[in-house]
Amino acid sequence: MPRFLFVLFLTFAFVGSHAAKQKQLNKAYAALKEYDYFKAKKIFYSINQKEINFAAAFGLSSIYYRNDNPFSNIDSASKYIALAYQAYLEKHIPYEFDVFKVDSLKILSLADSIVHKQFQAAKSKSTVYHWEQFLRQNMLAKPLLRKQAIHKRDELEFEKILQLNKSDCTVVFMQNHPMGDFFIDARLLLEKQIYTEKTLHQKPDEWIAFLKSYPNNIMVNEAYEKLFEYYQKRQSVSGLSLFVKNYPKAPQVLEAWKLLFSLRVKAYNSEELKKFLDEYPLFPLKNSILKELELNKLTLYPFQKDDYVGYINDAAQVMIEPEFDQAGDFYEGLAVVSKNDSVYFINKEKENPFQQFFTEAYPFKNGMAAVKNNNKWFFINRQGQTISKLYEEINEMSNNFYVYKLNGKYGALNHFGQIVIEAKFDKLGDFKNNMAYFITNGKYGFIDTKGHVYQEEFDWTSDFDELGFAIYKLDNKFGLINAKGEKISDNLFDQMMKLNEDYYLVIKDNLYGFYSREACFVTAMQYEYNKEKPAEFYYKDKHFKLIKNGEQAIMDANGHLDLNFNAFKEIDFMSNGLMLARKKNKYGFIDKKLNTIIPFKYSEAQSFGEGLSIVKIKNQYQLINPAGKEIFVSEKPIVKYNAQFYVIGDETKSLMNKNGEVLLTDVVAIQQINNSLLLVTFSSGQFQLIKY
Repeated sequence: MPRFLFVLFLTFAFVGSHAAKQKQLNKAYAALKEYDYFKAKKIFYSINQKEINFAAAFGLSSIYYRNDNPFSNIDSASKYIALAYQAYLEKHIPYEFDVFKVDSLKILSLADSIVHKQFQAAKSKSTVYHWEQFLRQNMLAKPLLRKQAIHKRDELEFEKILQLNKSDCTVVFMQNHPMGDFFIDARLLLEKQIYTEKTLHQKPDEWIAFLKSYPNNIMVNEAYEKLFEYYQKRQSVSGLSLFVKNYPKAPQVLEAWKLLFSLRVKAYNSEELKKFLDEYPLFPLKNSILKELELNKLTLYPFQKDDYVGYINDAAQVMIEPEFDQAGDFYEGLAVVSKNDSVYFINKEKENPFQQFFTEAYPFKNGMAAVKNNNKWFFINRQGQTISKLYEEINEMSNNFYVYKLNGKYGALNHFGQIVIEAKFDKLGDFKNNMAYFITNGKYGFIDTKGHVYQEEFDWTSDFDELGFAIYKLDNKFGLINAKGEKISDNLFDQMMKLNEDYYLVIKDNLYGFYSREACFVTAMQYEYNKEKPAEFYYKDKHFKLIKNGEQAIMDANGHLDLNFNAFKEIDFMSNGLMLARKKNKYGFIDKKLNTIIPFKYSEAQSFGEGLSIVKIKNQYQLINPAGKEIFVSEKPIVKYNAQFYVIGDETKSLMNKNGEVLLTDVVAIQQINNSLLLVTFSSGQFQLIKY
């Protein structure tokens, strides 16, 4: 056959084949239009037998995507839409049937719908396998959606890494995800794991080897601290000598020098001092250390006079005159004071050792303090030197962590000022009981001190208590959750308040009841709630106050009514074996058998505390014991100051002990210095310290 005839034959064959395929496609789409999925699928499938046709593949994907036929299968829909797109890229010629047109826009639109459907399916399963499957099957997914899927997959893998907590596993994760969202978290985790694995036995040789091999690890300060604590606890002169020589940049080096000095120099005579300085010529505090050690023996307390604060000693002698607007306690030999809008540090001789002034400052902890200047926060050491980069915010240390803000996001620093949680949250609360809430996109989640994140989904959460429980708010309702992210109760309540480690006051539709952290109701939700009353009004020492129809009852944790309704309009919890009750607008005290022990004769009364009650009868205030005996009587008001003391009077006061003995008169001010010390100021301006 001549060549031109052969070419002509092929041309006619191709045209005929194309026309036949077009005819078949028209039949298939006509069947699809009539919802004849069996016929349409059969034709589309036969067209694709020899070569993938984008219009036929699109038709098959449409059938598999729909839910109104027995062939519905989202994985098959994903497979054929990918084939359709690849085949279309080779042809670039749209297919048209009636008013229907298959082109790149149609293909990508269906692909987008399939992708979103598969994304939701993967999200409901939420396993690494399903996210991997999604990523493999949906190459046409938009970059943002793929990024979300990758994040979800990596998050699950990272949670597994946290559970395994092995450095080799973390290394593999980092190698597999070098550009992932969790790479930085993994790097921080790896450094912690290396430290833990290399110092497994918590011995000095391990810490020394770690510091030598990993000088840039974020845990070096932890190793410094452990090594220093080891030598400190054993008062080891040789160990401390090694420490100050080998680790001059350690945060504890100043304290190590101080301790070494105190261990080697006992008599403070010239011979000892010269010997010490000859042996340790690099001693950094040759002059100041002696002075500081002497000052450390002096205890000073801040006190207020008029509008200013100063410091007194144990003998109530004024050591630093009141001239500061605010003044804090001394920590590590220094106190934060403020005066005329300037904040600075002073020692116990009122000297500003750094000659620096700040806009805000926190006390020294671990040889460093957080300060603020020019709207930036940073850390300084005991020489006043800046030892950190600048931050937008630093909170005061809580649970051995500082919360910081950088580039508009919040993270956490350890107690040496090193980043342990990257700044990635819109807000981060202070760590309490090893947990902190965070806010992302307006939703609350929480994170532990190891960096494990429970995803954000709440409208609000409280702080976690010491047992690892917190109250959460979702859809304007409150519930209880634990630190593992497990909901102890659903969000059922209009309000929820913690009473103690075991019980919660819960309110719904203005009725209240009591709920336990074991996820069960202690009482029914049927009592009349008064929002003006504090939580302690309803609970004390495993006893619950119940209010119904304006009457009150007391129930114990076993459901037994110590005092039933219909007895008194107002009662209080048992204290010192007696309950305060009101009858006919008079107060008295009854026992658990409802016997009247102290008659109903008082116009005012308080429950017994530490064995005493303050009552009022006519114009007299009385301090009485549980037998009703008057310990003290006064025409002036009596107010309980603390468990040991009572105050009599308003402006000029008297101080009385719990035995009814008036200790001091002509008192104008009382300040609680600490748990065992009161500072009393007299109208004359003199002071007196009361120790108890």
